[in-house]
Amino acid sequence: MIKQVFWVLLALCVCIESHAQFQLVGVASSTADPNCFVLTPEQDQVSGAVWYTQRVDISRPFDVYARIYLGDNNNNGADGLAFVLQNVSANVGNNGEGLGYQGLVPSLALEFDTHPNEVNFDPSFDHIALVANGVPNHVSSTNLSGPAPILTNFFGPVNAEDGRWHQLRVHWNPARQQFLAYVDCELRLSYTGDIINNVFNGNSQVFWGFTAATGNKNNLHQFCLEYVSFIEELQDTTICQGASVQLNAGTGAGNSFSWSPTAGLNNPNIPNPIARPTATTTYVLTVTDACGDTRTDSVTIHVQPPVMASAMPDTSICLGSSVQLMAAGGTTYSWRPLAGLSDPASASPLATPAVSTTYTVVVGDGLGCTDTASVQVEVLPLPEVSTGPDQQMCLGESVNLQASGGVSYQWRPATGLNDPTLPNPVASPAATTTYVVTGTDGNGCTNSASVQVEVFPLPAVSAGSDVRICAGQRVQLQASGASDYIWSPTTGLDNPTSPNPVAAPDSSIRYTLTGTDANGCMNTASVLVEVLPRPQISGQSSYQICPGATVELAVSGAARYLWNTRDAGSNIQVQPAATTTYWVVPSNGDCTGDTLFITVEVEELPLPAAEFSANRGPAPLTVQFTNLSQSGTEFLWEFGDGNTSTEQNPTHTYETPGLYTVSLTVRNAGGCENRLQLGTVEVLEPAEIIPNVFTPNGDGIHDTYKVQLGSVEQYHLLIFDRWGKLVFESRNPADEWDGRYKGKEAAVGVYSYRIEAVLTGGEKRMLSGMLTLLR
Repeated sequence: MIKQVFWVLLALCVCIESHAQFQLVGVASSTADPNCFVLTPEQDQVSGAVWYTQRVDISRPFDVYARIYLGDNNNNGADGLAFVLQNVSANVGNNGEGLGYQGLVPSLALEFDTHPNEVNFDPSFDHIALVANGVPNHVSSTNLSGPAPILTNFFGPVNAEDGRWHQLRVHWNPARQQFLAYVDCELRLSYTGDIINNVFNGNSQVFWGFTAATGNKNNLHQFCLEYVSFIEELQDTTICQGASVQLNAGTGAGNSFSWSPTAGLNNPNIPNPIARPTATTTYVLTVTDACGDTRTDSVTIHVQPPVMASAMPDTSICLGSSVQLMAAGGTTYSWRPLAGLSDPASASPLATPAVSTTYTVVVGDGLGCTDTASVQVEVLPLPEVSTGPDQQMCLGESVNLQASGGVSYQWRPATGLNDPTLPNPVASPAATTTYVVTGTDGNGCTNSASVQVEVFPLPAVSAGSDVRICAGQRVQLQASGASDYIWSPTTGLDNPTSPNPVAAPDSSIRYTLTGTDANGCMNTASVLVEVLPRPQISGQSSYQICPGATVELAVSGAARYLWNTRDAGSNIQVQPAATTTYWVVPSNGDCTGDTLFITVEVEELPLPAAEFSANRGPAPLTVQFTNLSQSGTEFLWEFGDGNTSTEQNPTHTYETPGLYTVSLTVRNAGGCENRLQLGTVEVLEPAEIIPNVFTPNGDGIHDTYKVQLGSVEQYHLLIFDRWGKLVFESRNPADEWDGRYKGKEAAVGVYSYRIEAVLTGGEKRMLSGMLTLLR
């Protein structure tokens, strides 16, 4: 691989292992980021250095990409940091203006000085310089290049103690003997010279690292490595089919990453994708740094073909026998467990297990890739044929014989067996029999055993004769012939395990009796209990009638009926004077039904009653009728003048003089009604009333001015104030003046009126006078 290939995978190795690869000197400290270090804290009179622990060969070109932090204390900050090559030891130089490298001989230091020290002839601005042999004096012959501003803008040098991280690239080309330093992508310093001979006396093996120092002033000095080209290379790798490996290209700030091809990568645009290629693949990485520069590297992942392990099919052997195991698919073999194997490293060991065992073999290709297979060796015991204990059965029943210990069986005699070759044939012998079975296992081993089946006779069970009962009646059943009994179904039985239970079924039913003798043998008998239905009659249970009414009581559902009235039909008519309960008993042949009770309720007639607000007065006479009737739901008023009302409390106006009889008919909720004349209303001739004073003050007394002339055919009322202005006029005798004129209260005082009227009958009246309005 070329040099860059190593960086592709090792750049993050710098990050991951950098704390182990670097030696920290003085106050230098590591950080949570394995690629970043603190050279000095904000503390006076301290120095620190971080050195790579292995020498590198500067006769080969190198690049170092890093980020440096020069603090944020401008006015009182000091002193700076330096990138240093030296071949003395991992040490640190002087504090203060020495920047931690002063006194290191031989050495080459790329310094970033942030404090002007007159003793070193420093410029006033934060500067960069390349000096040799640990002498920071810029007028000395050891000052190879610079000083130059670390940062500039359009107007010139600017402060580098700005609290920001700055990109640093250090490049050395030994062929051109050219040393270049870039800050934030800008070339800040260049030097051409024979560094190996002039500085290091022909020794190209040097240590490299960073140093920093403070004096009477301080700053926080830090650096982070992004890419170092001369750290040890990382080789191509080999994986098994289906495995994965993580590529690692570092995580430099501002970098973008592009891997090609993308096949098998979980993300081709990150520095550390997971690679799972299905075939050997060379991945090429293009890295673009924060300055827009690109680098390409490659790495090859060799993918081994999969190992395809196979083993013989599962097998079985008799106890004490052996079997040869077989495996294939690789060059190495390892069988587990070891018990019973002749050679666990052989592809075909001899297995003699004492118990059934599953052997697993790991098959390898010699390069680290493996696969597994397994084979089960079942160890079969010699047959131990057993038939279990002797059995007993009742005549007509069957039992299951049970043989065990073999894989095939033969029973003798075959009489009474459903299949003499089964391990568990059904035996139904007619008499006591001894059966012998011969069992054979899978290896041809045989053994015999025997079992006796004893046959008992059945008991003679009786359930008695069939019986009849009416619904709701009970009967006692009788059983015999056995020692224990059970009746089925249990419906209607008080005790289904009694030999003589009491039966009270709701409908006809046949009971089956199962009797068991002392040997446990059972037999059955049955008896029919026929249940004759009792008539179920239907009819209305209550009636409501008005006094004096007749009602027909009707029932159905039976052949015969007996009423408490001594009637015998299904329908009878009754006319009770008061509420009465009647009953009827139905029957069908020998069975009678439940008595039905029927209540005839005789409703009370409602009693009309009322109060009149007036029963005598001049026409027109308005009467308010207040209903005092009890239990009424509907009402009909007859006012005697041809008018009626169904309101409960009506108001009626009599217009014509006369004597009127008022009647009220009341109906209750049961439909019974009663009519009663409540009294008379005498309507007199109308009285003539013309008030001479009224007080419209809202107290409810004489609040309006109203003229009453009796019954009139024509009517005209005019009211004038004292100046003769018309303030009220009406042609309706029912109208009243409320003492207001044009919506406002009329003035208190004396007014005049004039009335022109034609009375009923044709009489003409002309009236005038004075009236007084008070408040």
